[in-house]
Amino acid sequence: MFYTPLKFTPEQSVLLETDICGDVDDAGALALLLAEAKRYGFKIAGIDINCPEPESVPAVTMILRTRGFADMPIGVSDPQKEITSRYLSTVAAMLPESEMDNLASIPSAQLYRNVLETVPDHSLTIISIGFMQEMDKAWRACPELFERKVSNVMIMGGSFLYKPGYREFNIVRAHQPNSEDFINNYPGKIIFIGFELGCDIFTDLSPKADNLRDPVIAAYRAYSAAGNNGVPNYRRCSWDPVTIDFTVHGEGYRYRLSPTVELKVIDGVVHFQENSAANRAFVIPVQDNDTIGQYISRQILADCPN
Repeated sequence: MFYTPLKFTPEQSVLLETDICGDVDDAGALALLLAEAKRYGFKIAGIDINCPEPESVPAVTMILRTRGFADMPIGVSDPQKEITSRYLSTVAAMLPESEMDNLASIPSAQLYRNVLETVPDHSLTIISIGFMQEMDKAWRACPELFERKVSNVMIMGGSFLYKPGYREFNIVRAHQPNSEDFINNYPGKIIFIGFELGCDIFTDLSPKADNLRDPVIAAYRAYSAAGNNGVPNYRRCSWDPVTIDFTVHGEGYRYRLSPTVELKVIDGVVHFQENSAANRAFVIPVQDNDTIGQYISRQILADCPN
């Protein structure tokens, strides 16, 4: 079996790489990951923020706290400053001011080192729903340790099912050399959730729109209102939540994997061909978009604090 999902491997730990800042689907994905960890018992070793803003750590802390993960290690890379957020300040403002001075984060490199030195061999799944520079740097810094500890790398990135020649955001928007280096040269297994998979699958949090205390609801409200003439619609494409959903549940009712492929990124464009000896694959939807989106939305909403 090319991939055994997290729901069947509670001994696995997860490190989440997120660019939580620009698009709000990272907030939905984080909420979904936390809900599924509670449901299936796998561990979350840390959250790495690879596109931080001043509000990033308070906002992530607020989401973690409301879902029972207040002590989660948070890594932070160097600030980017090219991307601004429609929602981080709203979520960060929900954290009591008395707690702002006690926020804890560490550099991304230290988070990776701590996690890799702590988890058992072949027990770490890295889920990348943002930029890849910190993952690439961690691998290059200690390749033997990284390759021994990491069992799966899931990347929301690239394009596979249509749009040939498409230069996908997570690969080219920031640190493109790191993205291409990791994808092209990392010897371990990588599963891709392509750009096209989440485009028409919508996360819709409107059924709990009146829950003003939940930071994830607040994030979707602020994000959509800022781009929708001030009227929130609580909906967003589900690139990152789909990545979490597949990582947890794997193949079955909603998704299947492609045949294994030989793959290379050249100037931001993914080129691939089927190869039974390769260790790359990408996710293909099985169910219709609305059914997948409704399932993901229900799972996120079920874990919202009352």
